Amino acid sequence: MSRRKLNNMGACLRDWRGEDSIEILAYKVGVSRNTLGAYERGTSFPDVQFLVKFAEVTGAPLNLLMSCLLSDIPSEMAKTLADAISKSYKDKTKPFIPVDDEWFEPPRHHVPIGARKYQSVQIVDQLAFNKDFLEQHRIAAEDLMLVRMTGDYMAPTFEDGDLILFDAHIGDLLQNGVYALLINEQLQVRRIQTTVTDMITISCDNECYKPDTIKAGNADLLTVLGRAVWFGKSI
Repeated sequence: MSRRKLNNMGACLRDWRGEDSIEILAYKVGVSRNTLGAYERGTSFPDVQFLVKFAEVTGAPLNLLMSCLLSDIPSEMAKTLADAISKSYKDKTKPFIPVDDEWFEPPRHHVPIGARKYQSVQIVDQLAFNKDFLEQHRIAAEDLMLVRMTGDYMAPTFEDGDLILFDAHIGDLLQNGVYALLINEQLQVRRIQTTVTDMITISCDNECYKPDTIKAGNADLLTVLGRAVWFGKSI
């Protein structure tokens, strides 16, 4: 087997390990430092259980991890492994974490943006959502994104510490509402409104902050993470 193929899996694991050291990530996923090091060097292959845990901890798409693994292992092993994945880990290919058949937790600290992931401590998993709630709000479980509000720029609507649930499937500005946007690589919550002059106003609810405007034709320049559909706060 070529070195290039051996490095597919290892490179993927190294990339999604992020800023964690091998020791820290090995502890998080429940393997030894030497085992994780061997996987990253391509001298041995991880099993499916490891990849499922790795995906849950890092936010890496499980289908991407499996694709890297299947491209590295001998062809006679690939079919057996693919059958096992299909049978036992079908539900784990989604970024959300199913608590059981009725409740679902959003991912923690990450959200996919195209082929990459965006990480933020504002993205939390402190609540689980019932299947009936998701159906009522027309949200797929894999599109959950729960954000802890920071700062006062959306006060009085959202205060510091409030939890806002976003539908991450909505990746463009289809209607007026509150959206999570990526601005200068920072997650920001903003109110979006279109005007009769074919402009889009991007504003904070706190009037101390000035709004921005862009032409509606330039809306695709904004990175939209999702639209707000629910929020909760302390009393």
